[in-house]
Amino acid sequence: MIPSKGFCIVLQRVRQEKRTNKAFARTVGNYTCFWDGAELAGLNGQLVEQHGPGDNTKVGKANHLRIHEGTYRLAIQDGPKYRTFGYSEGTRLPKPGILVQDAGDRDGIVIHPGIDYVSSIGSHLSYSNR
Repeated sequence: MIPSKGFCIVLQRVRQEKRTNKAFARTVGNYTCFWDGAELAGLNGQLVEQHGPGDNTKVGKANHLRIHEGTYRLAIQDGPKYRTFGYSEGTRLPKPGILVQDAGDRDGIVIHPGIDYVSSIGSHLSYSNR
């Protein structure tokens, strides 16, 4: 369900895949962004996460599993690697990022631009624009 107020990212998980030269699988999905219930043109693409199943407990965190399917609050990220405001263009740090909150025992979940297979482990979601 897309809320009628505020910013929303809708993710549809499509498949899990594993490359032979990688030690772990990844989950690939498509995302679309909305503001006040309306789709934001140009803010869509693919998103990759660690493998499933989703697990928001300490076990899921320790095993670097993706977060459980659900609705989560989004917040401003202001760290040395990822920031919602004041990020750098291109490949320099900090890169753009949005913090995902209220995910049980999971914390530090950041949606950020990715590179390669999965550019992070554990609680990061990496995206690319189409």
